[in-house]
Amino acid sequence: MRALVATSLAPRLAPGEDGGDAIQSMCVRSLHDAFGAVAAFNYAEEVAGVPTAAPFARVVDLGPRAGSPFRRPLVDLGVVMRHLAGTGETLFALANSDAYVALDAGEVADVLRVARDGVVVFQRHETGNLACGHGPAYTQGYDVVVFGRPALEAVTLDGLAFGMPWWDYALPVMALSAGLPLYRGRPGAVRHASHDPRWSRELWRDGLAAYMANLSRQNARLGAPPLLRAMADVTGMLARTHAIAPLYGGEQIYEFGTMFALFNVAAIERAATPM
Repeated sequence: MRALVATSLAPRLAPGEDGGDAIQSMCVRSLHDAFGAVAAFNYAEEVAGVPTAAPFARVVDLGPRAGSPFRRPLVDLGVVMRHLAGTGETLFALANSDAYVALDAGEVADVLRVARDGVVVFQRHETGNLACGHGPAYTQGYDVVVFGRPALEAVTLDGLAFGMPWWDYALPVMALSAGLPLYRGRPGAVRHASHDPRWSRELWRDGLAAYMANLSRQNARLGAPPLLRAMADVTGMLARTHAIAPLYGGEQIYEFGTMFALFNVAAIERAATPM
């Protein structure tokens, strides 16, 4: 039994940048060794620059993409999810390419067993050495999420991307809204070589708006109560237009967003069964 891991590779990292290509290659290999198959989704502009992980990942060329306002052409997870749906696989994972997985065969089997009809989330632990030990937990998000066909069919991630805040909340929260069980992976099973944040406030706002748009569509599809639908719509509007700024000042949306992010994590952690 295996899961098809979807990720996106950063092209030709310099030695001093996030540990360089060697760190990314170690992480991708760990994903391959744990789950059995890795597909790296990249636009054509980057495909030639991601050869280092080739022994452990199949690079999926998504073709050319028009100029991106971001540091690199981020891959739309809506595209990734639709690609996964077209495969014959039944188990999947989304993972950041700098996430190092340390699970033994028995643990992987347990994760895949419950992920078939649910979702398993893994928080990362920061470390200076991926190969041994782990440091403090990063408790505000998830770097690896494993799931089956029911979650793939229940969740949409259009407009979200690896490297963009909010995708790691959207998948488990929308799965939970659809009535799917959540599980929390073993602490320390995912390690991460610390680096400075690379996302911008604009990217943060775009991610929040995309998350709320997907959640709003799901709420309508599931017949959620009008109040829940309105909350998603209004939150998305604030993120898209910065409409709250004239009333409360430009920082208010970020203060609200931080509280909302913590609420998402609290909801996920409260609902998730520890493994």
